[in-house]
Amino acid sequence: MLMTRINLFQWLKKHATKKQMLTLFVLLIATIGAFHAFRFGYASLDYYSVRNTLEEWQAKGTNQTEQRYKSARSSIASAEYFHPTHPLYADLSGQVAEWGVVTGFEAPAHLQIAKEDYLRATRMRPAWPVTWASLAMIKWRLNEFDEQMLEYLQHAHQLGPQKHEVHILFSQLGLTLYQANHPFYRKIRDKTQTRVLSGLRNPNSRDTVLATIERTDTMRTACMWAQVKETFVYNNVLDCQ
Repeated sequence: MLMTRINLFQWLKKHATKKQMLTLFVLLIATIGAFHAFRFGYASLDYYSVRNTLEEWQAKGTNQTEQRYKSARSSIASAEYFHPTHPLYADLSGQVAEWGVVTGFEAPAHLQIAKEDYLRATRMRPAWPVTWASLAMIKWRLNEFDEQMLEYLQHAHQLGPQKHEVHILFSQLGLTLYQANHPFYRKIRDKTQTRVLSGLRNPNSRDTVLATIERTDTMRTACMWAQVKETFVYNNVLDCQ
């Protein structure tokens, strides 16, 4: 095969004019460009299909079918096949794997696959805080409250000071651990207080944080934090009395 290509190149060099060589070169570049455009375009279609499915899942909780899950899993695998170096696709692959466990379509051990997908995404895009938050959530689901989890939380906190997804994670995790008097809470106490108040200020996370406060029966605690640091939240969001 290599000799054939070399012979073809030598024949062209000998017999083709400069104009013909230039035309062939342009055609070759155009063909390569069209091929990559097709690959990336097809991957993008798969990505948006899976993202829409996941957004629907998040809106409806676990009310999804196994067929939808398998379709999403197949689509994200296709997207990664056509564009294996895209960090968003690696992240979304982790979300699909995590979804499979939460909905009961996969065994809990499948969370390790989600973790590996998220770690791949961080290697390609280390500054994205939501992926680090997702890794911390995986550790929570695995009931692994260790230094690695603390590392993931620290990255999420430092890299995403205004990210509503990070507000939600710290609020859900921190308030749950606070209610349970879990020893790990002491390691994230200050960050939890900051994120609860930030999450209540942010309209994109407010409803979820309020629902977490109600679920964990921590309204009095949240009011105490807000009274000291956030007058607006104290008076207008929590309506503390």
